[in-house]
Amino acid sequence: MSTVDRKDGVSPATVAVVLVNWQNWEETTACVASLRAGDRSPDRVIIVDNGSKDSSIQNLSPLINRDLDLIQLTENGGFASGANVGAKTAVNDVDFVWFLNNDCLVHEGCLHHLLSAARKSSASAFVPLILNASAPDELYYGGGSFNPWLGRPSHVTRHRQVARAGNTTRFATGCSLLVRSATLREVGFLDEQFFLYWEDIEFSERLLAAGRTTEVVPEARLLHAQGTSSAGSGGGLSRTYYYYNARNRLLYIRRFETGARKMTAMLMTIPLATRDLVRIFLTWDHGTVQLATSLLGGLWDGVKGDFERRGPLEIP
Repeated sequence: MSTVDRKDGVSPATVAVVLVNWQNWEETTACVASLRAGDRSPDRVIIVDNGSKDSSIQNLSPLINRDLDLIQLTENGGFASGANVGAKTAVNDVDFVWFLNNDCLVHEGCLHHLLSAARKSSASAFVPLILNASAPDELYYGGGSFNPWLGRPSHVTRHRQVARAGNTTRFATGCSLLVRSATLREVGFLDEQFFLYWEDIEFSERLLAAGRTTEVVPEARLLHAQGTSSAGSGGGLSRTYYYYNARNRLLYIRRFETGARKMTAMLMTIPLATRDLVRIFLTWDHGTVQLATSLLGGLWDGVKGDFERRGPLEIP
């Protein structure tokens, strides 16, 4: 453990990283390697395998040591469910839980900077700058906002906007989210009804409702393989993405918005769905009809209030 965490006599904070793996052991392995290479490595890494049917367990098992645990689930209960399994395993033993996508590569000083910010701040959660792995100069996330009238989240994607936006952010992406364990115990964990997508927006809303803040730490940085977790077998966005993104947006609106805001956000579904359908049909191939059907199925389930479906719609 780095001595930087012992400045001014302050005891070092303890951190558990939670990685959810689903049939993507190569990127999970690379993510773990980047965590271990940092100048401040986490005290514990918990890999939760979400019912992979490939060779993930065989290839991830050699990583196990006294600081890394591998939890094998029998079925894919969704990102939120898998992340919660890992977080609940560690939340009473560490000061912070770091939810981290397994397709991320952490810069050397990332955790050090996150913890340095946490020592000086009363915020409950902390997010780094997230850069595109395919174009490291491009900013994928530098904070975020949510327009309740339109029912739309947005990322800060320009470096110059980060300073203007300030340190606090309304929308904390689940791609990388360091949360105080005390906050998880008090506010709760990720909502498993969302299965995949929008669980981070819902969690951010609960933090705000509880009077908690999330802070952007520009000095902390990592690379994110944008789109890997959403990709289908053809390289584009998957049926799973289109279904759950459409359905869960409506789940969020039904849960949190009321009155005129709820009405306008629901009406915004029409142009958003039209945009996505145009994108799908502009890249016509043998899977186009399935993608469109998945999107419309998610919209229909969201409109009628059927949020019971769980599980991926396809195996990439």
